[in-house]
Amino acid sequence: MVAWVQERRAAAADIFAKTGFPTTRMEEWRFTNVAPIAEGKFVAPGGPPLNAAELVAGVAIPGSLRLAIVNGEFAAALSDLRHLPKGVRIASLRDGARDGSEGLEQHLAKTFDIATHPFAALNTSFLDDGVMIAIAKNAVVDTPIHIVVVSGSDQAPSPKPQAAVVSHPRILIIA
Repeated sequence: MVAWVQERRAAAADIFAKTGFPTTRMEEWRFTNVAPIAEGKFVAPGGPPLNAAELVAGVAIPGSLRLAIVNGEFAAALSDLRHLPKGVRIASLRDGARDGSEGLEQHLAKTFDIATHPFAALNTSFLDDGVMIAIAKNAVVDTPIHIVVVSGSDQAPSPKPQAAVVSHPRILIIA
């Protein structure tokens, strides 16, 4: 992982450690109790679900481009980007951060003020991959881009209460 991504993750983790989950005492969250999420047990997935390809194919929209994200990672093999319009680039965030894709560092994890958006801080603290859709000026995108996000695990149930699988997908659109 490149240094600037690590720095953004660390800063977000520090902010979330200080602020924690939002509560109903916060104006923007006064009608939403997230305590069940805050009290939940979550684990990172142990790899993609064995039926990920079936799940992605099961929601295919004919005539669209398909962009698949599995457990927070861009899944190029499950995506169908054969007819990508001219002026549109779709790439893994991980790959884009490494190769210095134009605009990625400028935009990634900059849309929300993580100091005032706890879930944005939490998501950014686990930022690892996702997808970037870059649309050049004057590009025409006639074909819908269908984004399919799959999260899950094939780990066998244990006698103890099982933790839910969590992933932190990120989709960055630069247009």
